[in-house]
Amino acid sequence: TTTQRMHRSANFRKPQNWRRHLVKNDQEAAIVQWIFHEYATKDTSIREITRQLIARKVPTPDDGRRNSSGVWIPGSVRKLLSCRAYIGYGYLGVKKPARKVKFQRCEPTEVAGCCPVLIDPATFDAVQRKLNENSEQSRKCHPTKAGLLSGFLICGHCGRRLRKAAGVFRRKGKAD
Repeated sequence: TTTQRMHRSANFRKPQNWRRHLVKNDQEAAIVQWIFHEYATKDTSIREITRQLIARKVPTPDDGRRNSSGVWIPGSVRKLLSCRAYIGYGYLGVKKPARKVKFQRCEPTEVAGCCPVLIDPATFDAVQRKLNENSEQSRKCHPTKAGLLSGFLICGHCGRRLRKAAGVFRRKGKAD
């Protein structure tokens, strides 16, 4: 048997009768584990983790790919924190582009044990709880930022929505 290790961003066309196996990259695994540990155990925000990754000059997960910006953003950290592949789950038939209809023939399936486990399930669950709590907090009404009728009242003159500013309602958009 022939074994060939490839970087995840390398262009490689798999010959017939070859099988792909995911293997653990120790350097990247250490970064992923650090991100999960920081978010789960400390009072650190996703933005702060993003700043630290940029300061440490850690390459992004998509670094080296064609449309890669090469810069960490909070959205990529959030996506990394919610990815179940780090606890060993793989997916088949999930989130494929609509233009590739041939890949949408099978039902979405989640398979346990097909990826190397990088994060223990307890840490992953703690991170998911914290992500859910933070998203619920961001959805709460902030009465100092908006009034009860913000977005519902419409100006009869220009048709724009009215918003609260300094305790009074003003037209949103151009100044009078």
